[in-house]
Amino acid sequence: MKSLRIFTLFLSLASLAHAYAQEKYNSLTINAQWNPGNHFSYSVKKSTFEWEGSAKTIEDSIFYSAKFEILEKIKDGYIIRWTTEAIGLFPDISTKGKLYSLLKNSNKNISLLYKTGPDGAFQHFENLKDLLDLVSFLPEEKLSKEEILICRQILANPEEYTQKTLEEIQYFHIPMGLTFVPNQSLEYVKEIGDPKTDNLHEVVGSIYIDYIDYDYKICNIVQELSLDKITEDLILEDLQAPKENSSYSYFEDNYYEVLYEIGVPISIEIISVSKLDREGDLEKKTQSMFLYLTDDVEFQK
Repeated sequence: MKSLRIFTLFLSLASLAHAYAQEKYNSLTINAQWNPGNHFSYSVKKSTFEWEGSAKTIEDSIFYSAKFEILEKIKDGYIIRWTTEAIGLFPDISTKGKLYSLLKNSNKNISLLYKTGPDGAFQHFENLKDLLDLVSFLPEEKLSKEEILICRQILANPEEYTQKTLEEIQYFHIPMGLTFVPNQSLEYVKEIGDPKTDNLHEVVGSIYIDYIDYDYKICNIVQELSLDKITEDLILEDLQAPKENSSYSYFEDNYYEVLYEIGVPISIEIISVSKLDREGDLEKKTQSMFLYLTDDVEFQK
């Protein structure tokens, strides 16, 4: 992958490229320029780490492959097929559990159909039949109570579950349709849930272009989010933690490398960290998702 190898050289010149980008572009819009039959393969890694005090209580990672394919270009957007290994649909299960073993040993791929707008922004799922068929035929007698609960949640509301757990699809389409201008950040609103209850709080984040490589038509986009003091206090109230001797923090740092002329991510790195200090008792959770392109896309331009 010649273009990706050469792109690596530019990472060491990020500050220079950033300055050059500010001089050369007035605005840059990330628009999908896809054709039916275009397909791009990715590798995905998701990791979760949790601590209580200084003791690490959870350390889990899953790896799987996925494929993004344009099925149809329609008047108001695109129909996409996302094919993933079955384990990619169950990121919250333990790699030591029975469900993980069943899915991994099945070597089964699941295809999901969804629709985007003409700019490539995600709209909604069209067909989740493969997922429903898979879950329907899982033998409950071989699963733990927690795993059975996950399966029943999927059957009860498959679209809500898929949007929440198959986060790489959501992040894949976040840059699509956005217009960036020099030295300015775009704001977005995200609902953040506290770690112990179902309460959600709206938090404002920012997204901006860090640099552009004009030769290889690649841009680096940064997405940042952290809690303000008011939201931190609200979450402490949800957790019934005394504000005087407790604190809560949460942040996300996300990075996108995108072929901006055709609207295809080269890589996406998502990192979130939450930390609760309840009167000296520390709980920390780190989650990450790394997706990277394994195809050479030059022939598909």
